Amino acid sequence: MPTRANRSPTPRSRGQRVRAPTRWTGPLASYTGDPISGIQKVLKIVADEFCDERLVDKVELGCPLNNLAQEMSPLDERFRRRVAIVFESWIESFAQALERGREDGSVRRDVDARKVSTFVVAAVEGSFGLAKNAKSAPLLRENLEVLTDFLESLRAAPVRRRRR
Repeated sequence: MPTRANRSPTPRSRGQRVRAPTRWTGPLASYTGDPISGIQKVLKIVADEFCDERLVDKVELGCPLNNLAQEMSPLDERFRRRVAIVFESWIESFAQALERGREDGSVRRDVDARKVSTFVVAAVEGSFGLAKNAKSAPLLRENLEVLTDFLESLRAAPVRRRRR
């Protein structure tokens, strides 16, 4: 049995609920269209929020989750695990959406939903880091637009019907 010193309870074991920030999962959970468009919508919402000229300093502060992960993970294992749970729920929400798309034919069958979702989250977080360092909201918007284009490449080809 682990001792108190080396036991790190997860937030769930302590009765806490840990979820991805709703800015990433909320719009997707309520989106009724195809999942690629849903994830693209989430990226646009975030780009609009962080790139608003009235909130120019917001991008300079970066992504709060990424900031915490970068600064605290090497210092506090329990905290690192909690942040990992948040990242995992974010990745899982995207993966579930892409998997639904594979099932309904809107996402290519060869797409690995889990790998793509992990990549998308990593690309978003990296984009926030670059934009924060450059103090550039346009850089964040451009990167999220490129990510949106990448997602477009995951669409299944339309089914062509044979003429009789």
